[in-house]
Amino acid sequence: MPEGHSVHRIARQFDRNFVGRTVAASSPQGRFVEGAAIIDGREALSVRAVGKQMFLGFDGDLWLRVHLGMYGAWDFAGEILVDPTIASANGRMGQTNQRGTNLDDPVLDAAGENSLSSIGAPRRARGRVRMSEQTLGLEEDDAFPPPVVGQVRLRLLTDVTCADLRGPTA
Repeated sequence: MPEGHSVHRIARQFDRNFVGRTVAASSPQGRFVEGAAIIDGREALSVRAVGKQMFLGFDGDLWLRVHLGMYGAWDFAGEILVDPTIASANGRMGQTNQRGTNLDDPVLDAAGENSLSSIGAPRRARGRVRMSEQTLGLEEDDAFPPPVVGQVRLRLLTDVTCADLRGPTA
């Protein structure tokens, strides 16, 4: 179950990767077609996290409200900028003593993936998930944005970033 700190971390991801950019919004499963059409083509202006809710503000005084309840997740793909408070020289979180941290260097795990750019699992492993939970990595020449996997309720795109909301929402 996502807690408030997770929602704040997700909000920071949106701030670094979506705020100031025009988004393309869609509802791949059809549940939020009308809402996605309202924010499609608008610029994301701000993001706020309050408890387990995130508010993404758009031009035209529009807001997208997302409440992460019992389960649900945002998956990010593309060229993701990492929040500097979670990147450190030794891979641990921290807000002080950031000496030796080069924020331009990718933060890679043992498998060579930047798992900080995805909430919950390495980005390449999320690309294709089979019923047996076996995964295939995304090839370098795979199309962007990645194909919809699972029950994606809302998809937000910029020219280099994709965010999919999976699971139920309020």
